[in-house]
Amino acid sequence: MKQYIGKYELAATNVEVSLSDNSLFITIPGQPRYQLVPKKPHVFGMKEFSDLIIEFILENGKVTAFKQIDPSGEFRFDKKK
Repeated sequence: MKQYIGKYELAATNVEVSLSDNSLFITIPGQPRYQLVPKKPHVFGMKEFSDLIIEFILENGKVTAFKQIDPSGEFRFDKKK
């Protein structure tokens, strides 16, 4: 799970994925911290939003981004170095 930790961005929106008590959380500025719930390898949901999926993208075995998939579309957040 440590491979997912980091800061990600889409345009001017920055989010952070962190690990606490063996659970992943996503923090979006101005919103509470949301727990990510494992669905399958590299794919997570959120308890609060049943129609939202977070899918981490790996390239050469390293996480480079995640896709947020919800009814309004699919958005890619690139991992900051």
